Amino acid sequence: MKATRALVLFLLTVLLCPALASAGTLGPALNYEELLDMVRRAKDGDILLVSGEMTATEEAISSPALLQISGDGKAVLHRLHISDSSVVLSDVELRDSLTISGISNVELRTVRVEGAPGQSGLSLVGGGTLLIDGDCEITGGKGATGVSVSQRGGDLYVSVEGNIRGGEGGGSGMEVSPLSEYGTMMLAGTIRGGNDAMMGGTGLNLFGLSGNAFITVAGSVRGGRGAAGG
Repeated sequence: MKATRALVLFLLTVLLCPALASAGTLGPALNYEELLDMVRRAKDGDILLVSGEMTATEEAISSPALLQISGDGKAVLHRLHISDSSVVLSDVELRDSLTISGISNVELRTVRVEGAPGQSGLSLVGGGTLLIDGDCEITGGKGATGVSVSQRGGDLYVSVEGNIRGGEGGGSGMEVSPLSEYGTMMLAGTIRGGNDAMMGGTGLNLFGLSGNAFITVAGSVRGGRGAAGG
């Protein structure tokens, strides 16, 4: 299937990217228009540098090339949307939510994500691969879910090693709906519901699972704090 082939290519690129002779470094981009221009010009394995604070337009990051978007540890991107692309994001802060759609393969390395008010920190709708490394932190917006996953249109593999938390006001830590027989998830990180004065959010919500979907919970999952529990 398309998503399976994309997954294999993505994982090979993550492992072999430093050895690609044709790989180059572009940037740094100081605004979103410059980042989009670099995405259009990029080739497989290229590293796209970003610096400063920028807000995405309605045009999503989309490229047939296998890319790495890397910040300087202080770069901030607002409302980022990645669609039908294979991207490694590293050393950046993402505010006002991260959206991933289509058949996309995304790895987060040393990335902090904060959702917009009422929105998930990270929302994935589609198929492909999502790898959240152990040095990442994702928090939902006020009252919203930390990470929301909805499998649509292809195989899906999700690995969580970082910290995920629902937004203050009782947001759930992570929600999965649906997950088909071609869906696999490894949850080895820390998943927490958001705190609330009345009832804390649930840690993990699973809906619409196929009987052949595969989920392994090897980390810590719990609800948020509240007067009535979580």
